[in-house]
Amino acid sequence: MLELIARGSATEHHRIPLLLHGSWHGAWCWDEHFLGYLADRGYACHALSVRGHGACSPSTWSNPNGLIGSPRWSSALKSTPFLPHEIGYTATLFGVEPELFRDMGRDMMLETGWQAVAERIDNWLTTHRF
Repeated sequence: MLELIARGSATEHHRIPLLLHGSWHGAWCWDEHFLGYLADRGYACHALSVRGHGACSPSTWSNPNGLIGSPRWSSALKSTPFLPHEIGYTATLFGVEPELFRDMGRDMMLETGWQAVAERIDNWLTTHRF
């Protein structure tokens, strides 16, 4: 079973963001700041732990069939082993523009400057309605 942490209430004016973690994290990393921040702005937010992370069952090797909706590809550059153009290339494979946070490490959702990232996500959700 997958772990899902939800905060806030859905409204007809806001989409429901689904936040996914990276390696060695779980849904808990979004619950520290982001879920409450976005819920306070009127979103019903969900953070999902992929299998084998957080409070999920152990992993079985499988790939997701795809993403639903319009994903946003964000990356922190401070401690990444990837160059900005490599991150951009990966984002374009998903059909999106990358958002690069140059002064943040891999724990951008937990770092001191987390609010700048949350504001960027809120801005994007507000201006990209479908």
